Amino acid sequence: YMNDIEKDAEYRSWPKEVDQIMMSIQFGGPPTIRRNMLTNLLVIDPFDSNIEGYLTSMSLLLQMLQGMYPIRIGLIFANKDDIKTCRNAGENEYCLNKQFQDTSRENLMKKRASSQAVSVLVQHVFNNYGGMAALSYLFQLMREIQEDSIISIEDLIGKH
Repeated sequence: YMNDIEKDAEYRSWPKEVDQIMMSIQFGGPPTIRRNMLTNLLVIDPFDSNIEGYLTSMSLLLQMLQGMYPIRIGLIFANKDDIKTCRNAGENEYCLNKQFQDTSRENLMKKRASSQAVSVLVQHVFNNYGGMAALSYLFQLMREIQEDSIISIEDLIGKH
């Protein structure tokens, strides 16, 4: 998850009691309550050719966060190949792409960019700058992927 309404410092001033949800609503404000009551989970393929749906959803979520709506956002990065691999994997088998394992930096940079690579970069931004920055970064990165046809991990890192 990119944020946690109940634990993140930016929401500490919000009341925890559910009955307080009506206080801000009756005066035209967003329902500010420090509970993870609303959750949006996005399954994203950053390299999908039909990216506009993702960008529209992410834009709306960013607006809701900026408007102080108490919505928790989770991201899952997957593409058709990832899903196919997991469907074909055995029950106890690790099914995700092993793109980053047992490879030199030089070989890694030449590999084809993937959803997993985008996930690693977004996680890095999240860990260092927070959820809002990570969502904004992902939004911009997906636009650039679509426009520039990023092919390798080196291209992807270059946008970072």
